[in-house]
Amino acid sequence: MANDSREAILNSVWRNLPANRVALPKTALFNEDQESLVARFESALEVMGGKCHVVGSGAEAARDSHELAGVDVGVVRAQFGVAETGAVWFTQNDLGINALAFLCQHLVVLLDPKEIVASMHEAYQRVKPGEVAYGCFVAGPSATGRKVPAA
Repeated sequence: MANDSREAILNSVWRNLPANRVALPKTALFNEDQESLVARFESALEVMGGKCHVVGSGAEAARDSHELAGVDVGVVRAQFGVAETGAVWFTQNDLGINALAFLCQHLVVLLDPKEIVASMHEAYQRVKPGEVAYGCFVAGPSATGRKVPAA
């Protein structure tokens, strides 16, 4: 019965959608030089509780595994970052396991400085929701990723 009601409601919605779809309005973009974007991204990331470490390559970011004993660490390459918020964009293809970015104690994000955009306006223009099943912006530490001290 409930399934029949659900189907009736959804069918009614589909039948009554406007025939002419209206395009979303264009969003103004503000051009900034890449150097200032990197500085703004680092500043916003620090405000959110993160730390930025500039390295020459992904291989340079790796450490001796013994240094990480007892620490839950995730290493992920972000598609792009947002200078305005210090956020980075991941999809299920980047994360492998979607919960990785939220459940690890420390998340190491590899980000090409050339892939930093100025604002969320620009960021949303890069997001392609039809191409992936899952994507998310991540900024700052996750409360679920913090270890709770023993009582």
